[in-house]
Amino acid sequence: MSVEQDVIATLKVLPLEKQQEVLRFVQSLQPSSLTAQKDLRISFAEKILPDLQRIHRDRDEPPSPVYADSLIRTMREMRDRSPEDPFTQVVMALHTAMAFENRWVTYTEDQYLGAYTLLQGLVDRDDLQPEEVQQAILGLNWLGFETMPFDLNASVS
Repeated sequence: MSVEQDVIATLKVLPLEKQQEVLRFVQSLQPSSLTAQKDLRISFAEKILPDLQRIHRDRDEPPSPVYADSLIRTMREMRDRSPEDPFTQVVMALHTAMAFENRWVTYTEDQYLGAYTLLQGLVDRDDLQPEEVQQAILGLNWLGFETMPFDLNASVS
């Protein structure tokens, strides 16, 4: 019999009150979803923020396309691995501005510095509210990033 089967068999014979006590104990052993989400966010930020700094610093230098590529790939990975994190929404707004038609090359050093500062201010937040996410995306727009570069009025052919 496996450990899982043994635990389930033992759990079934316990009174309901004891079953609930076991469940609370097992849940206490797991990291909270907010903690796990924040850890994942910090892990991605440790990749994203240095690339933003490098693009800011070396904007017109030959390695800047490498940094942009790394940044855009990390943003996509973040979207795939942590889509429910509100921070991801802000990162993906920046991704849209940079990746659409390769526009990353049109933004200035000051814009990248502003994006770095904006994201840095959000990384350690425990619970971003929808209004804060909207304000951050508006902040990217204010910096000059086109977070909605698509023509919404264009007719579909």
